[in-house]
Amino acid sequence: MANTGLSIPMVNGATIQLLPGFRFRPTDDELVIKYLYPRAFQVPLPCAIITDVDIHQQNPWDIVPVAEREKGKHFFTRKEVKYPGSRRSNRVAGNGFWRAAGSEVPIYYKPEGAADDMLVGMRRTLVFHYGKSRSAERTEWAMHEFQLAGSGLLPRPMMRRATSNGSEPPCGCLEATIAKKSDGLSATLRAKCDSAPLMRIMVEPDSSWVICCIYKKRQRAPPVVIPPVIGDVGEAIIPHAIGDAREGQVHFIDFLGQPARNDPSSPHSCTIDPSSLEEGSDESAGDGEDKDGDGINEAN
Repeated sequence: MANTGLSIPMVNGATIQLLPGFRFRPTDDELVIKYLYPRAFQVPLPCAIITDVDIHQQNPWDIVPVAEREKGKHFFTRKEVKYPGSRRSNRVAGNGFWRAAGSEVPIYYKPEGAADDMLVGMRRTLVFHYGKSRSAERTEWAMHEFQLAGSGLLPRPMMRRATSNGSEPPCGCLEATIAKKSDGLSATLRAKCDSAPLMRIMVEPDSSWVICCIYKKRQRAPPVVIPPVIGDVGEAIIPHAIGDAREGQVHFIDFLGQPARNDPSSPHSCTIDPSSLEEGSDESAGDGEDKDGDGINEAN
């Protein structure tokens, strides 16, 4: 049987294959403190289980695997503003847009030894609408957006290598990109960066980073209407599986993937006598004589 466990890529290029049943299900405060907070300070994470995706360019069903649609898939992405100088977020995505549903929910974290909880983030729920704003159709796709707030936005001291002007080149700049390569020029740049002194400076988090958990909402099943029983009561309540068993036709699925054997003593074979499933033979239903066997009638 194929391994359907979770595969986690590590920063060193290796991959950890977890056993089936393991899932990535962090709590809200764990998402903010253990993943979003380090990302806002450009601190490397131990694994790449949360990938970077620009959700503004994608429809949700194009980026969430089928196997993860019910529980949700987490992504790192950056917030965008609608236009320069605006505080409103750009919610356009793919062939539609995300619309907020409900109010924001605060996320608190209590450090070890602390007396009170600290506000570290906010969670907002959004629903994806397909189409233009006036004729858009509400879909079953939703998203939880996690962003830093409160104590999560405070600067913190960090050790960084300084450049000639006393500051470190931002991650993603040309110098930092070239320094990651293995050619001669990159080796020179790496040597120069490694020789730069470490300085303790106050660093502010990049609040544009957010974590999005995109999932597909479950469809509500229609209410089950039980019609009045007509005719034989026993025939009306017997499931299809038992009805098939009456005819001696019961189908079994071998989940262990063992080869089929014709041996009648095989643990994967079963023979059912149809006469043993006649109506009224269910021991769980009981009969009148068994009900009087508890000693109550004898007392009368």
